[in-house]
Amino acid sequence: MIRKFSKNNIKGNNKGEWKIQSEFFWLLIILVAAILVMWIGSWECINNSGCEEDELCAVNHVCYKIPTIEKNVNKTENKYNLAAVILGLSIIIAAFILRKENFRKSFIRAFFKRKFAKK
Repeated sequence: MIRKFSKNNIKGNNKGEWKIQSEFFWLLIILVAAILVMWIGSWECINNSGCEEDELCAVNHVCYKIPTIEKNVNKTENKYNLAAVILGLSIIIAAFILRKENFRKSFIRAFFKRKFAKK
């Protein structure tokens, strides 16, 4: 391409200068598009259908195997039986003790003697 140099070309209002700028613009667009195509082409997958059946497509466009989570159930037996028996027996024994008339009277007398004893 032969360019003519004139006074208008030096001032920057010649049509040839716009043509050079537009060619540079199109070259820049083609370069950016080529880089974008190469970048997308380097992806291993775009969605889950691009991976195998037991894999997932991650955010970084790489296929990863689906983790299998094994459910371990640790059933611990609560050993409260002995404590329940002891508590139950102590309640029953306390009921028999408090049922006796003599114990009740002596307990009340002892309580009031200590509480209201004259010093």
